[in-house]
Amino acid sequence: MLDTAKLSALIGHIYDCVPDPDRWDDVMEALCRVTESEVGTISIIAPSPRRLHFGSVVGPQTMTEPLKRKYAHHMPVLNMLPSMQAGQLYLMSDVRRAIGQQAKAALEDTVIHREWNRPHGLSDAYCVALCKLPEEAICLELLLSDDRRPVTDEDRRQLATLVPHIQRAGKVGMMLNTIAHQNDVMQQLTNQMSNSVLIVSRNMQILEANPPAEQMLAESTLLRSVRGRLVVTNPAAAARIEQDVRLSSCMEDQLEGASCNIPLGDSLNPSIARVIPLARRDLDRRLANTAAAVIFIAEARQEPDLASEAFSELYALTSAEERVAHLTAGGLGRAAIADMLGIKESTVKSHLESIFSKTGASGQMALTILMRSLSPPLR
Repeated sequence: MLDTAKLSALIGHIYDCVPDPDRWDDVMEALCRVTESEVGTISIIAPSPRRLHFGSVVGPQTMTEPLKRKYAHHMPVLNMLPSMQAGQLYLMSDVRRAIGQQAKAALEDTVIHREWNRPHGLSDAYCVALCKLPEEAICLELLLSDDRRPVTDEDRRQLATLVPHIQRAGKVGMMLNTIAHQNDVMQQLTNQMSNSVLIVSRNMQILEANPPAEQMLAESTLLRSVRGRLVVTNPAAAARIEQDVRLSSCMEDQLEGASCNIPLGDSLNPSIARVIPLARRDLDRRLANTAAAVIFIAEARQEPDLASEAFSELYALTSAEERVAHLTAGGLGRAAIADMLGIKESTVKSHLESIFSKTGASGQMALTILMRSLSPPLR
């Protein structure tokens, strides 16, 4: 298992893939080591017609070559995709148990299972739909060997901690393409993100802003544009964001990936900013020598209700985790939540453990405070 320093370093490497997609192979190899997987893939899928091509494939060449050459269009993720929830971590063995004996037997009789998985001793896999759009989906798979030790809850928690960062890096990387290559799929992606997202240069010039960010700039409550330069109304937040953007262009290793939460507003208008570095450590290959950082902003809704949707997107909670978090912040205990949702109390406990891991909240009270304010303390 990774300690905090190594986990933070891996998160930093994940965000290095934004300006340099060629680094995904290195990240996938690191993920294979961390999860003790034999083969790792990132697949780009067109659901209709059913097409799959690999963005990254790592593992022993004797396994990966026939996978790329012969079996890609047989991969089970093509059949699983319609029922997969974006950002949800699945274990294939769990899926097989859930679908029943007859469907399990049919799955194990597929071409890829008979001719590739079984001969190479690959019995299980982690699978995540990182992004789902009508025209395109991106999936991550980490295939496990028969002789690997059993997957533990801690194994799942550690990978689940990394998944939101992989999602964000993938989405931001796709969004960056819109600066030079506008197309319908990329525009759908930016419009689909309910967060405000801005790409800025080292001197805070705004290079790209999605529609929610443009609306925030027009309202000029928390942010505004002055001669094309981003200005943050809150002085403390402005100083911190400008500092982090400057570090992004020359000392990004001090930012610890995307772990910085910067409160922008107050209790009446709470929002959080996150700064994600785009510049690379080898400065001669920096992205266009202009884009320094992406700034994500999560806004609370104006109704008195809890900002569960913004909270869920910020921390990449599943819909089930969002419901549990919302009820927990509303003051209900585990037993009451289980009764209300019609699930086992142990399931509620499992959801809460995942929520605490993703948000960094130390317990139910901390989670309640975090959800109500959307303003965690500065690091």
